This record gives sequence, C-alpha cells and structure tokens, in this order.
Amino acid sequence: WWPRRLEAPRPASLYNTMFNKVALAFFEARKVLLERLVVKHRLNVLHLDADTIWFANPYPVLKTVYRDHAIVVQADNPFANAGILYVQNVAPGDSAAWVLEELNRRIDRFTYRPESVKELPSSGWSTPPHFANADEQANLNDII
Repeated sequence: WWPRRLEAPRPASLYNTMFNKVALAFFEARKVLLERLVVKHRLNVLHLDADTIWFANPYPVLKTVYRDHAIVVQADNPFANAGILYVQNVAPGDSAAWVLEELNRRIDRFTYRPESVKELPSSGWSTPPHFANADEQANLNDII
C-alpha cells in the first residue's frame, strides 16, 4: 500500500492542494493500517495523534467502563476527535468494522476522485477544483 499510494498522482482539488503529498499519504496510511489491524487481524488498537499526552494509564478505564464498546472516541464537543480513539473486539462484518471501512472508502473517494462530490445530494453546484473533503475527522463525524 504505502509506496504505491505515495507515488499515486492526486487530482486537483482544494483538499489535495491544502497539504503536502507526504502529509496526506500519512493521514491516509494510518487509517488504512488501523482498519487492517482491527478488522483483518482482530487486534485492539489505541490510535493517538502525536500531540496526545496521557497523565495516567487509560487501559483500566477502557477495559472496565468501556469494555462493551467497540469504538471509544474522545469527544471534541460537539464532534468526535478522530485522533484519539480506541477500537476493540471488532469482528469482520459488524457495525464497528463498517465504520472503519466506510471511513477509508470516503478518504479514498474524496482524495482520488474529488469530482465525485457532485454525486452527493445538493452538490451539483460544485465545480473544479472541487472541495472534496477527505479529512479523516470530518468524515468520521459524518459517518457517526
């Protein structure tokens, strides 16, 4: 995945020109890796942005208070913060797997086919360069 996607041309869109190519590839790679580790390999993953600091071990709370939740995400009122989430006990085909898979489908769609934004309801007005938001946080919130 990584070398092929890093070299893949990104079509002109407002999102693709806002960030450099390496940063966008990294944003995409970490969500693809999260999905594969959780859905394919059935691992529990604590996914964190690099600017996160923990003052205590989060696992006692994640494994007791949230033991029955497949996806635990930090609230960033009124939104979900896609940079701090814990995913556990996910099986292929369940609703949590669908959330992760749909997140990657949308990131891929809006990154490599920004013109597809015109296919969405009430978006026929969009013209090149399209604003097809492939941002992981915006898409996660739309999915939730």
